[in-house]
Parts: sequence; structure tokens; C-alpha cells
Amino acid sequence: MGEPPSLSGLSRFFSEAPWVQEALVVIWLEHFRAEMQPLVEAEREQQRQQQPKRRGRPKQPLVTGYVIGDDSTMSKPKGRKMQGLGKHHSTTYDQRIVGHSLVQGLYVLLDRTCPLAPRLYRQESVCEAEQVPFHSKIELIEALIREFEPVAGTQTHMLLDSWYCAKCVWHTARERDFLITTGMKSNRWLRVSDDTVAQGWRWQKVSEYAAGLSEQDFQLVSWPRGSKKVYVHVVKTSVRKLYRCQVVIVRHSLTAPLAQTRNWASSDLEADAEGLLAHIAVRWDIEI
Repeated sequence: MGEPPSLSGLSRFFSEAPWVQEALVVIWLEHFRAEMQPLVEAEREQQRQQQPKRRGRPKQPLVTGYVIGDDSTMSKPKGRKMQGLGKHHSTTYDQRIVGHSLVQGLYVLLDRTCPLAPRLYRQESVCEAEQVPFHSKIELIEALIREFEPVAGTQTHMLLDSWYCAKCVWHTARERDFLITTGMKSNRWLRVSDDTVAQGWRWQKVSEYAAGLSEQDFQLVSWPRGSKKVYVHVVKTSVRKLYRCQVVIVRHSLTAPLAQTRNWASSDLEADAEGLLAHIAVRWDIEI
């Protein structure tokens, strides 16, 4: 008679059974794509039926799937012989701790989620000790974007925090015809109009630009998840060392300190303020 399921039995299986994690990843992604394909086709057909009758070729319906990337530190206080151990900053402990740093991805499509294979980040000193090639977190995210295969008939939208707001990451996403929205730190520079200079524009820090906005420059919009409302300012411009994009500035209160302002950059040049917030709000799924 077989033993009932237990944590120790599962641990023995993972440590002793002849399974290959790369093959397991391929299987679960194939299963997710096969499961989602008819749902995507049904959604596209519904969009076709809802399109207004107009002259000319109808717009091809697309379903947006989000790939959310982030890194997380896993505490390993008793780890001694584990590969890849290093000292990484942990937001949970608010200090550097011994553990693993994983660059993770989550595929969100039609309210269904599928985790992508996590990628272990090793510091250069750890790579030298273990004699393995070094890859930065930026390079790991780039590899995730290059290798990801979406469900057919969908538009992929990358969602990343400000750590990955780099031109090389945006370039990789654009090469795949993916949209991308990233957090953006306030010390980045955006292009603003200025008639006092010959070229008609100049660079200005995001923090300075936000400080110069008036109440009339913001619109009160409902946050996509929950009942709260936020003040949003959107400007279509260029960001230095990036591309042309929409800069999104969000404040929970116009009387709150400017340090609490949140900033994003999005390559979706067609979305309005509500649409941009909808993109941004999806990123919370990976935090969960």
C-alpha cells in the first residue's frame, strides 16, 4: 500500500528521481499554450463580431499577453554547499543577506498565469569561484525576452521595474515587436519643448518636470484594481538613452511630497491614460 503524500516524500522525489528541469519547463509551457490557444481564438472572434461595420479592411483583433519580469532574493541562512549562493539585498529584511537571487518571469494571458523558468543570478565573484560565465540581471532579462514564445494571435507586452529601464532591454523587446512598459527613476531626462532655444527643445530631469506641473496638468483616474483614484499626467516624448515613448507620472495626492511620485515609460504610443494604468497594474501579479 502506497504512503500518503507528504513534504518529505516530495523532497525525496526531487532529490532522487531522474527528472530534467529544462524538459519540465518545455512541457508546462507547451501545455499552457495548447490550453490557451482556443481561448485566444474565441476572444479574437468576439472582438471581430463587436467591430463596427466600416468601409475598408477591418482591423485584425489581437489579445494582449503580458510577460512580467522581476528579481527576488531567496534567503538561505543555513546554506553552505549550495551553488550560486551570494550576498544580495533583500527588501524583506532591508539589508544584504545570504541567499539566491532569481530573475523570474510570469506570463499573464486572459487572466490566466504561467510562471516562466527562473534564472539564477550569480555575482561575478561567485561565478569566478564556481567557474561559470557571468551574466548580469539585465542580460538575463534580455535572454528571457529573446527566448519567449507567445501564444499565436497575441500581442506581447513586457512589464518591468525601473531596474530594467535600459535601452538594450527596450531594443531587444522592439526587435521582437513586443510592447514594453518599465518603471523609471526620477533622475532620468526627458525631452521638453522650449521656444527660447534654437532647436526648440531641451532635456529636463523627470523630477524637475513633475515639480513644474500644475493641478490642471493631471487628470483624476480610477486605479484599475481597487476603488482608489490617482492623479495621472501623460506626455508623449523621448527619454534620453531610450526611445520615443509615453511618460506616465502618477501621484496619489497632489499635496503629497514629490518624492512619492511614481514614473513609468511605455512604448505603447496609442494607449490613453486609462490604458497605460491598466498595463502598469498588471505588474502586481508577479509580486503576488
